[in-house]
Amino acid sequence: MDWAYLYLGIGVIIALIFYGFSLKDRPTQFVKDMRAALGYGKTLKDHLQDILVYTLAGLTIVIGWPGFLVWAAQRKIRDRLEYAKSNEPQLICKPKYLVRKLSLIEAEQENLINDPLGLTPRLPFGHLNGAWTKFLSEFGLEDENELWYFEIPAGSPIGEYLKSTGLTSGYAKVVKGKVVGEFVIESD
Repeated sequence: MDWAYLYLGIGVIIALIFYGFSLKDRPTQFVKDMRAALGYGKTLKDHLQDILVYTLAGLTIVIGWPGFLVWAAQRKIRDRLEYAKSNEPQLICKPKYLVRKLSLIEAEQENLINDPLGLTPRLPFGHLNGAWTKFLSEFGLEDENELWYFEIPAGSPIGEYLKSTGLTSGYAKVVKGKVVGEFVIESD
């Protein structure tokens, strides 16, 4: 009998914890007042439904809390994976467009601007030097980070819905064969 009380006690604690988490998702008093002013306030039926739903959910958690914890963990993992996928950068450079691997110094030397009129600063990538510096700051110095020059031919798909109208070129950060960052220097 002690084991049954212990089991149910753990279930009650878990149900109270998840009830506490659900309270933070409730609308503020301001939102409730605005909804009431617009005629969308809660009726007695809505309040009774809330009581019934919370009572049934609480009893379900108290009785079947091990299964509920497994479900909650799976849901949390799925939500994190979906969040990571939705926040993944949309890059135009695909591995098939990579032309050659080079060092950061070689890229800067190849793109050192020499404007005889002096309108463009004598810096790597000229007016794009600030963007290049930002790209370098995000690049990192880990051994697996590689810099590749890329060229995307005219008419190639870029992104999900677009096609390039002309040659697009730049530099890509590649880690373990996957493009994880890019710096576009030419695009038509």
